[in-house]
Amino acid sequence: MKIKFIAIDLDGTLLKDNRISTGNEEAIKMAIERGAQVAIVTGRVYTSPRFYMEQMGIRLPTIAGNGAVIVAPDGKVRVVRPMPEEKAREILKVCDEKDLAYHFYDQDTYYAKTYTSVLLEHLKAGEDEAAGFQTSLNISRSCMERAIQRGQGITKIVVDVLDRSKIPEVRRIFQDLKGVEMVQSGSRSLEFMAVGVNKYSGLELYLDSIGISMDTLCAIGDYENDLPMIKNAAFGVAMGNAIEPVKEAAQFITKTNEEDGVAFAIHEMINRGYL
Repeated sequence: MKIKFIAIDLDGTLLKDNRISTGNEEAIKMAIERGAQVAIVTGRVYTSPRFYMEQMGIRLPTIAGNGAVIVAPDGKVRVVRPMPEEKAREILKVCDEKDLAYHFYDQDTYYAKTYTSVLLEHLKAGEDEAAGFQTSLNISRSCMERAIQRGQGITKIVVDVLDRSKIPEVRRIFQDLKGVEMVQSGSRSLEFMAVGVNKYSGLELYLDSIGISMDTLCAIGDYENDLPMIKNAAFGVAMGNAIEPVKEAAQFITKTNEEDGVAFAIHEMINRGYL
């Protein structure tokens, strides 16, 4: 097996305390020197990973919004797969009726009706030097109409479930909803994208555009939204801190994100002769 492309999730995978460690950075550069291409594949908006690329001094392609937005290494948005407007309105209507907190995104902006604890956490995370690379904010009672007027399309809706024990209950509310993808990307949120949009399908589109076979793909991640790419990659890697379904789908379980698990996985591929 030869690995020519490595897809790496951010949160819970590449990042430790919202930073890329020296060990992970050096391993990524080593993989690139050995001929592999590397991409950031994240649920975040595409502007967010720019900070980490600046930190490493390299430009990488980004698959953002769980596969909804594909950005080339030069920073240009190449593909956007938004949710149909009527489907987005349907989800938000249910949220309003059930008094569920939510926010949503277009390509680069965070929309919400009010300031919530989730938003305050988001702002706090952006207080450091990464702030200039984070999303723009649009907080308004008419946020949906503002997003539609902006014309970029809604790429992802996030239902915030602060009491994680209620996740199964909230899943049941939306279980009969058709025409969207629903996935859990963390312990306190459910995310909705257009049907067919996930990290793996985003990678398929990008790799096809640059002529790289999916048979040479390594994918590294930790949570449910990483499952499609890990399950279908030639070499799927689960973080040591990954949820059990991800570990079960992977060909290799690396160390945790606190222990430079990405670097450990890259060195494992080198030892196996994959890189």
